[in-house]
Amino acid sequence: MLETYIGGDCGRTVCKKLGFDNFYIEDARGFSGGIWCLWDKSTWNVDITFHSSQMVHIELKQGQSPPWLLSVIYGSPQRASRRALWNKIRDLSSNINQPWCLIGDFDAILNDFKRKGSARSNPRGACSEFQTCISDCALFDLGYCGWTFTWKRGNLVERLDRALCNLKWHNTFPESKVKQLPSFKSDHSPLCL
Repeated sequence: MLETYIGGDCGRTVCKKLGFDNFYIEDARGFSGGIWCLWDKSTWNVDITFHSSQMVHIELKQGQSPPWLLSVIYGSPQRASRRALWNKIRDLSSNINQPWCLIGDFDAILNDFKRKGSARSNPRGACSEFQTCISDCALFDLGYCGWTFTWKRGNLVERLDRALCNLKWHNTFPESKVKQLPSFKSDHSPLCL
């Protein structure tokens, strides 16, 4: 879960009430961010290998299956902070030889056609730094089912949320799909992988 707006004891209380027997919380910073990872210990063996305000990087193992990596992303609204995220993704990529999927709010668009409408306060277009990061790391977008855009404010819509993976992850899970779910009390649409 992304952009939870709460953390600390209140966040832990909510996580316990959701019915999962284990969780990791990267607290929100004021009214921004927050990443919650929740799982059932009887199904998943989870090892948090790195965490920051923009990413929780996890090694997952289920039963006797080989482990794979998942990075849950909450890209900062500040471009300079997102640059640190792109650099961390590159750093991780240089040491990864396992299946790897990244999912979440990257707060950047890959192509200008993934943005529609206008906002004087938000004149951005495609993010070349994000494009370069994806290329450098040999990642590709898993695509989506549903509406093209994942974020809406006024008449401006953009595709900020997505799932990326390396070739090993795609070959391990060739039938995987990403479905964009209807938004509920958020300006973002949740993703279901």
